[in-house]
Amino acid sequence: MNTFLLTWNPKKWRWSTLNEDLNTFLARGLLEMTWSCGNRKAIYPGDRVFLLKQGQEEPRGLFASGYVTSAAREGQHFTDPDRTAIYVDVDFDVLLDPSRDVFPRARLDRRPFAAVNWSTQSGGIVIAPAVVPELESQWAEHVRLHGLNPISLGSERGMAIHLYAEGRRRTVPASRLERSASARRACILAQGCRCLVCDVDFGERYGVMGRGYIHVHHQETLAGPRGERETNPLDDLVPVCPNCHAMLHHENPPLTVAELRRRLRD
Repeated sequence: MNTFLLTWNPKKWRWSTLNEDLNTFLARGLLEMTWSCGNRKAIYPGDRVFLLKQGQEEPRGLFASGYVTSAAREGQHFTDPDRTAIYVDVDFDVLLDPSRDVFPRARLDRRPFAAVNWSTQSGGIVIAPAVVPELESQWAEHVRLHGLNPISLGSERGMAIHLYAEGRRRTVPASRLERSASARRACILAQGCRCLVCDVDFGERYGVMGRGYIHVHHQETLAGPRGERETNPLDDLVPVCPNCHAMLHHENPPLTVAELRRRLRD
């Protein structure tokens, strides 16, 4: 897996759906987009990407990260219909508000990040492998400020498992329980978007508009006495449709998935 830099310059391309996309990410913990990768053709599904806000207006810096989900393909240029550009599909696992929450460009000019050409005018450049571990570490620390807290663990199941800190109380003006968007995304990637109670898949039932739509149920409620905890998205979270999700919480304490299945059969 390689790590690449993608870029966005607000002066060159107006992201007209940005506010809507931020809301989609907050609701789903995932944003699926197509993005230009400059002239880079050797970029493949599974490669890691970071998105950099460029231009003259501050704040500038990294504000999104994700994984490539398609092969590179050619299409009409996003600003010039007489030119072409190379595009890839990306699942963004982090999308922060670029007007306020960026990982600052000034920090990227320091060692060891200075080895990367952050001033590039074209996306798709490789981020040097020697830089990536520290970049991932500082990026993870940065996004913890926004409720995302991945903790890498080994797995006996042959895949990487992350635990995510959830349930920390934050004063906003009132106290609320934080939920990790990354934990939600990891649950969906591992278990899919089919309800584990009634077997409904919104993509199959409603077509494109329903693709990827699903609720994620915490098998142990965040409102319990434990406070902040580490959530394993394979064991602690389950994908369920909104109706089944409501029925799981119809009683207190909530029903288990197995109990609700039995009631449906009965």
